[in-house]
Amino acid sequence: MERFNLTYQASIFVNVSEITPKPDVLTYFIGAFADKELIPATFQEIGPAGILERFNLNDSKGIWSVGFSSNRIDIIKSNPNLGVTEIGSIEEFRDEVKKIAGIIFTKYPRNANRLAFVTTHIVNKLSQHEFTVIFNNLFKPMPTYKNNDRTEWGSRMVSRINREFNSRIEVHNVITEINRIKGSLNIESSIRNIERLQIKLDINTFQDNTDFRFEQPDIEAFYDEVVKWEQSLRDELEYLF
Repeated sequence: MERFNLTYQASIFVNVSEITPKPDVLTYFIGAFADKELIPATFQEIGPAGILERFNLNDSKGIWSVGFSSNRIDIIKSNPNLGVTEIGSIEEFRDEVKKIAGIIFTKYPRNANRLAFVTTHIVNKLSQHEFTVIFNNLFKPMPTYKNNDRTEWGSRMVSRINREFNSRIEVHNVITEINRIKGSLNIESSIRNIERLQIKLDINTFQDNTDFRFEQPDIEAFYDEVVKWEQSLRDELEYLF
C-alpha cells in the first residue's frame, strides 16, 4: 500500500488557560522554538466565561503548528505539498513532540488528564476495481450498494482496549476511519481534484477519567508506546488490499 502521510497530531489535555498571548509568553515560546521559526497567531475560543483570546504558533511553510486552547495543547505536523514536502517519520514526530512538551512543561509545570495521537494518511491513486475490493473487504452492503457503483463511502470502528505505559494501565479508545473521499489537494505544487482512500488512526486515553494524573514522564512514555500501537494498526490494514 503506497501512501502519503498527511498529518500527525499529538494532543495533550491540560489546563493552560492562564497561558495567554501576552508579550512575555509569546517571546518565550518564539525563542524556545527558534529552530522551527514559529510565528504567533491568535484565535478566539468561546467558553463559559465568554470569548477568550488564545494562540497558535505556526511556521511559514504550513508544516508545524503548536496550538494553546484553554484545556489542551495540539502539536500538529502537516504535509502542505504532497510529493514535494517531506514531513518525516512518525518516530521523528514523536521525538519532536516530547521535546516540545518538555519545553512547555518546564516553564509551566502541570499534569494532564488525557492524551491522544492521531495520524491521517492518503493512499496513492486506486483503480475502480481496487476500490471495489477494499469496499467488499470492509462491508456487507445492502443490494442497492452491492449492485451499483459507490462514489463515496466511509467506515469508522472504535474499540476500548487496556494498554500499559510507564507502569500504568489505562483504557484507550482505538479508532480507525477509512473513507473514500473526493476533494482537492496540493500535489507537486498543483491543486488537483482527487478521489482517494483516506485513513485516519486515532488512539487516545478514555475521556471519562478526568483525573489530572499524567506527569511529564507519563506523557513521554505514552508517545513512546503509541507509535508502536499505530504501526500495528497500519499493519493490520494491509488485508484490505
